[in-house]
Amino acid sequence: MLKKQKILPSQFTYEGISRYSKAAAALCLWVLAVHKYAGLRLSLEPEMKEIKQLEKTLQEVCVSVPALVAVFLVLSHSLY
Repeated sequence: MLKKQKILPSQFTYEGISRYSKAAAALCLWVLAVHKYAGLRLSLEPEMKEIKQLEKTLQEVCVSVPALVAVFLVLSHSLY
């Protein structure tokens, strides 16, 4: 029979859980890693939005570069 025991948040570590079950301890590592990833992802969200905006601006600039080069070539040829 399984014993019902409460696990305190301070015990939710690999070491704390492994006293009860090695399989649960491995799952605990996964849960802690997902929790850490979620926190990092949320903290980086403003930077990720800025990167997307900068990438969009870069694409717009790259589209206009060939036209600007063509204008430059026309103007430079007209000087000679």
